[in-house]
Amino acid sequence: MHFMIFIVLINFFDLSSVYPNPFNSNFVIGLYTNNLEKFKVDLVSSMGRIILLKTVIPSSSETLTLPMNMDKTYALGAYLARIRGNNNSITKKIILL
Repeated sequence: MHFMIFIVLINFFDLSSVYPNPFNSNFVIGLYTNNLEKFKVDLVSSMGRIILLKTVIPSSSETLTLPMNMDKTYALGAYLARIRGNNNSITKKIILL
C-alpha cells in the first residue's frame, strides 16, 4: 500500500499537505519544484538520527514522486520528514503505524 505526501518547492520550500498521516511502511513523497538545484529528503527519528536519506537532482521544473519505504526494521512512532536545499528547510512530523 502506497500513500502520498505532497510538498511544494518553488525556489523556497512551502509545505502544501501531508496525506495520509499516519501511514504504514510504504509511502510516496510528492514534490513540485521549479528550482533545478539539488535538494535532500530525509526521515529523522525522534532521537535525531537520519534513518532514510535521498538526494534529488531535478532535471526540469516538474512534479516528482519519491517512493519511501520504512519496513519492519523501523519502530512504530513519530518521525520527521525533512526537505533541505537552496538554503531552506521544511520539517513535518509524520507517524508510522
